[in-house]
Amino acid sequence: MLPSSDLKSINFDELSFPQKIFDYSRHLILPVITLSLGGIIIFYRYLRDNYNSISKKSFVLFLRTLGLSDNEILKKHIIPNSLGPLISVAGVQLGMLLSGSLITEVIFGLPGMGRLTVNAILLRDYPLVVGCTFVSGVLIISSNLFADLIKAKIDKRLLKEILN
Repeated sequence: MLPSSDLKSINFDELSFPQKIFDYSRHLILPVITLSLGGIIIFYRYLRDNYNSISKKSFVLFLRTLGLSDNEILKKHIIPNSLGPLISVAGVQLGMLLSGSLITEVIFGLPGMGRLTVNAILLRDYPLVVGCTFVSGVLIISSNLFADLIKAKIDKRLLKEILN
């Protein structure tokens, strides 16, 4: 039902376009679940903890005394304040996703940089190993920078603190 290796079936060239899309998606279900399950759990935990800590703050109680509905407080105040730490975690998780894809690509036989890195290690192709490691490092640093820029865009106080 769900193939455990390769990116497409043997008879892929004979399939119509919708069947090709279905074939790709069937082959990608297990790797996507493998890569995303750990991250979903971490994101949920951070969001839940941030929500619980912010909902107990005094400004939320003050907003309730002003007569704002719980839904309005949630949308306008609690969620934006709890997204900052979640965005930081997302930048770090992208780096962990890259390292997880290294193993996942080898296990499921998918083409990609992870499989290329493992093959380069096994063949002792040191320049390729260094190149793959360099590209991975640049991607991790870029994802952290991108997460920080998003946080600064959402929370204007961070931008003022950086500029002062």
